Amino acid sequence: PGHPFALGITLESIHAETTNEDWEPTFLTSDTHIELIHKLVSLQNLAVYWNPDTPTSKFKDAKDMGKKMAKMIHTESRPQWQHHWLLNPICGSLKVVMNKNPIPDMLIPKLTLNFVFDQIALSLESHQYRDLLDVFDYFSHYTSYQR
Repeated sequence: PGHPFALGITLESIHAETTNEDWEPTFLTSDTHIELIHKLVSLQNLAVYWNPDTPTSKFKDAKDMGKKMAKMIHTESRPQWQHHWLLNPICGSLKVVMNKNPIPDMLIPKLTLNFVFDQIALSLESHQYRDLLDVFDYFSHYTSYQR
């Protein structure tokens, strides 16, 4: 209560598309009979922040809120240094291969996932830890009053 904070998730973009076996974008039609479907999902700058001792944000309307929130998203051209990251911005991809053959084949899995990330960095600052303990304490008191 004495230390307001802002907690959020930011994401610059997520893009999913169907590809061929060489991971090049393609389009499948209903008459295409392929047993292995390839999907590529790209993720740009997914991040989680916890900003301690943050004043309450005020917005005129939903459009104003959208503009201000969009400016807070980390991008390569507009890095956000004011955030205190729990999960630093990450970029990566997910390659999915789906076996659409209705007859089970023990040599070909039904679903294959391949995650590739540049790097993953997690951190917890002392002020974030303090706020986290305060939240747990608040909820434990709240639940004890509910009984």
